[in-house]
Amino acid sequence: MSKTYFNISDKLRLYEFDGMLDQYGDAAAAYSLRKLRNGYTGDAIRVRRSSDNTERDMGFYDNELDTVALLNWVNADYVRYQSDFRASSPYTQYSANVTTSVGESIDGVDDAMKVTLTGGNTNHDICPILNATSFLGQQVTFEFDYYIPSSNALVDNLFNQNTFSSVTSSTSNLDVLDAWTSVVIEGVTKFAPENIDTFIRARANTSQTFDADGDVFYLKNIRITQLTADGCVHTWYDQSANANHAVQGTDSEQPKIVDAGSVLLFNSKPCIIPDGVDDNLLFTNITSTSHYISIVGGDTTKGRCLSSSTSYLNFIESGTNNRYRIDGTIYNLSARILDVQNLITWTRVTTNSNFYQNSVLNTNSTVIANALDLGQLFKNTGDSGTSSDGKFQEVIIYDSDKSSNRTGIETNINTYYNIY
Repeated sequence: MSKTYFNISDKLRLYEFDGMLDQYGDAAAAYSLRKLRNGYTGDAIRVRRSSDNTERDMGFYDNELDTVALLNWVNADYVRYQSDFRASSPYTQYSANVTTSVGESIDGVDDAMKVTLTGGNTNHDICPILNATSFLGQQVTFEFDYYIPSSNALVDNLFNQNTFSSVTSSTSNLDVLDAWTSVVIEGVTKFAPENIDTFIRARANTSQTFDADGDVFYLKNIRITQLTADGCVHTWYDQSANANHAVQGTDSEQPKIVDAGSVLLFNSKPCIIPDGVDDNLLFTNITSTSHYISIVGGDTTKGRCLSSSTSYLNFIESGTNNRYRIDGTIYNLSARILDVQNLITWTRVTTNSNFYQNSVLNTNSTVIANALDLGQLFKNTGDSGTSSDGKFQEVIIYDSDKSSNRTGIETNINTYYNIY
């Protein structure tokens, strides 16, 4: 029996990554959360984390978005508040019906904050952080040490009301006297009345409203740490040779890739989700008379995908049917199903256009008068400026006729995403 021998170069080629753009090159722009080209050395996306608004590029691992590195970075601990109760650093957060002094010592512990009750028959509170709307829904820990002297006339325990849980919760067994005691509470932030996120309240037995002016308690080592965050896409890098990156520099208009510490997924693969209000990514307009576009994604309520000031392509529009909306004309496609991943293909040669959904030609394919002119992802400038709230994973744009390669391109995409 004859044997086949491979030299080293042959062996290397056997294991060489062959991306979609290696097989079907010359794309005008290619945005994806998988690697599309063997020679591409850039990153997949640039992400801003919501905890501290810093940005970082995120690349690929094994030719897919490196979600491990993404989550490790986005969910890095971020200290929202930390006490420093030395005399030079007074307490400046919210308080009600108490006075505070710092740099105090008791029971062998220095640099504590002394809280003295005032105001008569009322509540007596310390609130170390206000207005958590910037990190609602995020996992946090709330830590502090307390000391209650037994010499108080009435105050014999503390009550912690917090919104660091799925519902507003409280910790009311803070009743150790004459000893420093540590407390750690962990949960998820939610909306709190009057934007007060957590407070420590003096109590007399079970009463929260009483007159104990002059009674005291002590606090130290208050720390509120955000453990999770959102990851928002600043840049979706173009993997074609044209470096036509899709960018959004305004924080409030950046779509998410991580929500409350978890990577957003669609059919088990990472996806980008705009907010349905104003999120969008801008790239340099691509214009041509012949083109080929493939989009991988799905609809929630409105799936606007590609647009410019003169043209727009709505990927799975609202209503009873899936729709394309080109230059003001609506083309109804198949019956609309929410949250289902689709591969949409739009080909155009001169004036003849064809629409495919999951490789099936739609009967509403028609002649489109205008040439391609697109430069925005997720937002429809021609429809009141609102954006999509769909789920997007890949957008490939060719400014030339690729209709003869449609089946091959769609097969490559479907093999990876397992859509149909």
